[in-house]
Amino acid sequence: MKSKSISFLLSMFFIFIVINSIAQTARNVTGIVYDDNGNPLSGVTVKVKNSEAITTTNVSGNFTIQISGKESVLEFSYIGFAKREVLVGDQNNFTINLIPGEDALSEVVVIGYGTVRKSDLTGAVSVVSARDIEKLPAANIAQALQGNATGVYTLESDRNPGGSPLLNIRGNNSMTEGSGTPLYVVDGFPVPNRNVNLINPSDIESITILKDASSTAIYGARAANGVVLITTKSGKEGRTVLDIDVYKGVKSFNNPVEVMSAQQFAELRRESYASDGTQMPGNAFLPTELKMLDNGQSTDWWKQVTNSSATTESYQISLSSGNEKTKIFLGGGYFNDVGIINNSYFKRGNLRFNAIQKIGKSFTLSSFNNLSIALQKGSDATTILFPANIGNPMSPVKNDNGVYYVMIQNALGTPRANPVAFSELQINKNFKPYLNSSLALNYEIMEGLNIKTQLSGELDHNKVNFYNPILISGQDEINGRISDGYAYASATLNYNWISESSINFIKSFNGIHHINAVGAFSAQKNHYESFTASASGFASDAYESYSLGSGQAPARKPYSILEEWQMLSYVGRVIYTLHDKYIFTGNFRADGSSRFGAENKWGFFPSGAFAWKISQEPFIKTQEWINDLKFRTSYGLTGNSNVISPYQTFAQLGYAPYNWNNAEAGGYYVRNIPSSDLRWESTAQFNIGFDISMLNNKLTANFDYYNTKTNGLLRTIEIPSISGFPNVYKNIGDMKNTGVELGVQSRIIDRVFKWNAKLLVSSNKNELLSLGDTTTRIGTDHWVGKPLNIGQRYMIRANGIWQSSEVEEAKKFGAKPGDVRYVDENGDGKIDADDRVFAGSYYPRYYGSLTNDFLYKNFDLTVFTTFSQGRDVYNGNNYILLSGAGVDNNRVEMMNRWTPDNPSNKYPRASANASNRRSDKTSEFLEDASFIKIKTITVGYTFPEKIVSGLRASSLRLYGTVYNPFTFTKFTGMDPEDGDIGNNSRTSYYPITTTYILGLKLSF
Repeated sequence: MKSKSISFLLSMFFIFIVINSIAQTARNVTGIVYDDNGNPLSGVTVKVKNSEAITTTNVSGNFTIQISGKESVLEFSYIGFAKREVLVGDQNNFTINLIPGEDALSEVVVIGYGTVRKSDLTGAVSVVSARDIEKLPAANIAQALQGNATGVYTLESDRNPGGSPLLNIRGNNSMTEGSGTPLYVVDGFPVPNRNVNLINPSDIESITILKDASSTAIYGARAANGVVLITTKSGKEGRTVLDIDVYKGVKSFNNPVEVMSAQQFAELRRESYASDGTQMPGNAFLPTELKMLDNGQSTDWWKQVTNSSATTESYQISLSSGNEKTKIFLGGGYFNDVGIINNSYFKRGNLRFNAIQKIGKSFTLSSFNNLSIALQKGSDATTILFPANIGNPMSPVKNDNGVYYVMIQNALGTPRANPVAFSELQINKNFKPYLNSSLALNYEIMEGLNIKTQLSGELDHNKVNFYNPILISGQDEINGRISDGYAYASATLNYNWISESSINFIKSFNGIHHINAVGAFSAQKNHYESFTASASGFASDAYESYSLGSGQAPARKPYSILEEWQMLSYVGRVIYTLHDKYIFTGNFRADGSSRFGAENKWGFFPSGAFAWKISQEPFIKTQEWINDLKFRTSYGLTGNSNVISPYQTFAQLGYAPYNWNNAEAGGYYVRNIPSSDLRWESTAQFNIGFDISMLNNKLTANFDYYNTKTNGLLRTIEIPSISGFPNVYKNIGDMKNTGVELGVQSRIIDRVFKWNAKLLVSSNKNELLSLGDTTTRIGTDHWVGKPLNIGQRYMIRANGIWQSSEVEEAKKFGAKPGDVRYVDENGDGKIDADDRVFAGSYYPRYYGSLTNDFLYKNFDLTVFTTFSQGRDVYNGNNYILLSGAGVDNNRVEMMNRWTPDNPSNKYPRASANASNRRSDKTSEFLEDASFIKIKTITVGYTFPEKIVSGLRASSLRLYGTVYNPFTFTKFTGMDPEDGDIGNNSRTSYYPITTTYILGLKLSF
């Protein structure tokens, strides 16, 4: 008994010694992980070798993990980078740099209906990571893509809060307006373009842009304009991470269009009569205008309608957690963008829940869910932006009783809406709830063979409540100048579901052959309905648009519509790799759409591609300066089914009321000729490119050349009126796009101070090849052998100003000194439509971006620049702002107008009757809109671990961003990314602002 007691005591003493020893050696170590460009890496798996201790780096690249002793080894692994092992020793804090290595070749890239190793890509594909998106506080996905991928052309002309940049991939492949947008696919579900803005950019893990036919053909009938695949975040295996990202900013408006004061404008008005040689009438000035002048007052309409305290703010929080069986991601966010124009705004709330659950050894259940709610109010271009741009500065905003003038007070010309009254009084609320959800089950039959079925759906609703108060409704030209108040309410409902089943096979044989194959079936149905009702003649503004029945004016007929379409698809793809050097890809998709008639229900879209990993060849392996070199080429067909509405190929009935005994009777008529032979617009694309990485991956480059031809352009053809119809739709005509893309990334300095740069340059040339008949043009809009829409650049050329020494020559053309001089192209002694020529370019010659990242210890700096060269814009607002007529306000440049004592060759004389220039489109207002923009400058500081740990957090970063600080351009309009404005178009663009943002990112 005594020996047992002694044995027990000795055992306890031994255990105590072991525990005490472990306690003395076990400790926490910390560190930060960077990529090869010096950027902190989030989500890196950090594991203690031969133990269960595991964690992941946070958004700032920091990690904390417990080790058992100095003999412990830390393992660092991340997709796309070589694994790294580090002996702990006596070190407590680590700085780890991961570089692309062999694992980079195994990086998984999301493509249609599956994934593929990056090294096995045969098509032109660009990947935008969450890190790229986070560099720019983007309001929507299109903004996040700006400058982040070659071949993606964006124009940020819609600057209303909630507005989205125009996005185009590799040129325009159709003559049908609005059909050139790419297909967006979010977590496997095709999302309509109108709903992309409702997705929270902070929820995005990666964006894959498919550009050539090899990569897009698997989406067949909807892929002619490229495909944007969006993958949202999922939970990661390791510790639970709570991320908080908050920023707030203020906006400033630096108007590039400086206009005259009241006193300067009054002088111009007086001179305009003298310049024409006419007597100024006694009513050339209103009493209100004279009062403003006598009091030395002047109205700056832009200042009156802009909000000096406009702000933007974002609050994002997310929880990520996971283990071997379960991974979850829960995110919530609120974004509020207050426009610089009074009472314009965009608010969006988001809630996302993504879950992946492994069931047993073979099944995986996944669900991706998003709920978004948006509230938006924009600014009308006709009643607010346009009059604010050209408004008479001698007009007061309100009368002596403090009531808004409905119209800008002006003795001359067409009355303009008072932009202040319309921005303050008009009510236009747009409410958009949106729900997107998917549920998928994956069954692994055996290693490398999986069956997956997924059911996805979306429900989106758009409700508009509009009300023009009694004071201004009679002067609202957009909504019909309806007296005594005007209200309408509209609602649209769209629900869309898609069911897809696929089988994937991935297998390697003898280390020589590798096959990645997929086959899938897809069925989709979309239901859209809309309803609008309106009323007018209200006794009070109290009910706004919420009591349409109280309107006393004659009843207005409501409007409603229902549209449905369906699509069935069969999909197949095989990627075969031989000796890990030669890669062959074949795609096929068959789409059947209810949009098309019986003769062309189905479209077939094959593609093929080949890639050669030249760096795997012995003669390249000896070249140590080359790390990776791959050649790619592809050819295939895609389609564009969005060029027609759901019922366009079928005979349709139109409502035709008629009088029957002094009462309306309903009747119907056939309003179109059915087009049962209409088929898909088919786009064939050839692509050739290469990828290279060299100098220990310090310099990488990607180059692509493409040639795209679209056959069977859909357009209307005029037919004899005896048929009873004006036109019919036909597939007739061909178009071509050719272009090059170049992307270069470099680690210029890689020491304590790090400098990384990325340059992206793209160029696209568009040409209309044929109209399918003997004609060479459609009116003056489209011309064979020219880019699409070249008619917008078909005009008379201006050539300076007639001078005093040219009196006799000017008389021959009905002009006099001080008038704009035009070129008589055909030499017939007159200026008319026969003198029109092509001037300028509708599209840029090239465009791109330059990103510079600097890192020094805990400080980081990013400068993001975009540029465009060779695009011209017709700035028709200058037809008014440089008119010299004294009707609407003029730019201050007209202070330098032509006079006998100031022989300007740029700005014409003043003229009350507008006889100083032609009224049609001329090159006088065609401007070079090339630009270089410093789009964003971001400065950040990541706090050291010892400070962060005191907050019981894992990382803390403060940053400041300036958005749109500098623009270098010759363009004299609001912004060089704006589109054309005609001479008499009563429209202007939303102002461009500079935004100053301060943000915080905190992780636990």
